[in-house]
Amino acid sequence: MINFSEIKNKKVYTEDNVYVGVVDDLIFIFTETPYISKLVIKPTVHTEGTQLLIPIAYLQKINTVLIISKNYQ
Repeated sequence: MINFSEIKNKKVYTEDNVYVGVVDDLIFIFTETPYISKLVIKPTVHTEGTQLLIPIAYLQKINTVLIISKNYQ
């Protein structure tokens, strides 16, 4: 099990090593068994907008950084 404090502010990269930003928050679906539906990413300075919402299906790996698919929506 991973606690949110372990991934908060971790860097997020695409699978082809493009820096996206850092984990800012998580969005979850509240059901009988809640589950995470999206990652909230605080983007790089060069990206328009204040946050990116990345569906959890695009998450590929959690290690020292988070790796997401390069074609995230």
